[in-house]
Amino acid sequence: MDDSRAFNKEDMQKNTTAEKLRDVTPLLERTYYPPCKAKTYLRDITERRAITILKQVLRKHCMTLLSRERNIRGKKMIYYQLIPLSAVHKLYRMTKNGDDHACSWVSFDR
Repeated sequence: MDDSRAFNKEDMQKNTTAEKLRDVTPLLERTYYPPCKAKTYLRDITERRAITILKQVLRKHCMTLLSRERNIRGKKMIYYQLIPLSAVHKLYRMTKNGDDHACSWVSFDR
């Protein structure tokens, strides 16, 4: 949880993240998901669903995923980064107060 590197879906494909999540599906079912939600979120895991699962699990650990879009050689990429929930609230206050030095992160969940 101390890793603050940014990653994107291509990085997840290289690291076979979806396959690794499939391997720990029984643990996720027992620990984080009721049966009705496990059927929805833990079936046919892709990189996109892996990001959703990661966001949901991180909430239990007072962490979240932030995203930002970047254009690299004309291709739009979304980069994700793990940060503590307390940092999200700080970023939100900075942008709401008009701080010029605020980051331009977009939060999925608050």
